[in-house]
Amino acid sequence: MQSWCLYKKFNQDSKWSKLLYKIRQNRNQIIHKGESITTKKIRAIWAVNDFPGKYTETPVIIKNLMMDVLKEISTPLNLNNLLIDLIVLLLSVKLEKLLGKQVLM
Repeated sequence: MQSWCLYKKFNQDSKWSKLLYKIRQNRNQIIHKGESITTKKIRAIWAVNDFPGKYTETPVIIKNLMMDVLKEISTPLNLNNLLIDLIVLLLSVKLEKLLGKQVLM
């Protein structure tokens, strides 16, 4: 998910970055701490992060919200753009080593 945000050039303040962070945070609480999660908490993940739509607690709405996220982050990558981004990243790393300071943010 973090790679997708980097690829899409979303900063940490974007609604997608916040949404994916919150999803991961809730997942970690469930997996690692054994906490439970309610439909109300799941619905709130989208509502709090300014995603438009109806936020009822019905399983169908929640499933649709989750499917929307999966569809969005599962879109095929544009390999030409990915190759260009990779070249820029490699060149910036090389420049950082030569100059001794950060080139890209």
